Amino acid sequence: MAYSKPNNSLDADQIQELLSQKNFTQAESLIRGHLQAHPKDADAHYQLGVWHYFQGQIPQTIDSMRRALSLNPNHTDAAVCLSVLLNDLGKYDDAKRVLSRRINRYPPTRVGTIGASIASSP
Repeated sequence: MAYSKPNNSLDADQIQELLSQKNFTQAESLIRGHLQAHPKDADAHYQLGVWHYFQGQIPQTIDSMRRALSLNPNHTDAAVCLSVLLNDLGKYDDAKRVLSRRINRYPPTRVGTIGASIASSP
C-alpha cells in the first residue's frame, strides 16, 4: 500500500515558524490535535519528533522519527534526522542501517552513490 498524505495536511511551515519563535505550546497543540484526527500521518509524526527535539527529549524524538518511517519508509527528513541522532548517540551501525534502507530505495544518482558510499563505509 502506497503512502498518501491526508487531505487535511499539517502545515509544516506554520509549525516550523512556531518552533523558531519558541512558541512550543502552540506548536505542540497543533501537532497533537492533527495527530488525533490523522494518527497515520507520517509528516505529523516527523513534526512531533522535531518538537520533541526542541524540548531536549531525544528518546521521544527517536520514537517519533521511527514512527514516521514506519508509516512512510520514504520519509527522507525522518530518515536523516533519525540517522544523525543515532550517530550522535554512538549507535553507528543503527545510523548506517537507517540511511542504507533509505538509499537502497532509489536508483543510484551522483548524490545517492556518495550517500551509499558513506553509509556502507566502516
